[in-house]
Amino acid sequence: MTTYRERLTAPLSWWIAALAFALVWGWVFLVVTTWPISIVVTALLTAAGFLAVWRYGSVLVTVDADGHQDVAGSLAVQMSTGCHRSVAEPHGVEPA
Repeated sequence: MTTYRERLTAPLSWWIAALAFALVWGWVFLVVTTWPISIVVTALLTAAGFLAVWRYGSVLVTVDADGHQDVAGSLAVQMSTGCHRSVAEPHGVEPA
């Protein structure tokens, strides 16, 4: 029995965006407060952003030969009973 298994991950741009978000807010706090507060805010926002990207972007999808699927994580993928396409096949590509 063939099982398809894939771990979905967040693209690099999401990680860069999370870092940029933290750096911008760190800069804002540097302008309006002292540098120690700015460093703490930047570190906390970086950790929170990276945690959010990691949690949202790390999903394990498993589909067996019968079409039964298991999605580990917060993503829920719905497949209709008449669907002949698996999660592994790109959109617009007909199965052979």
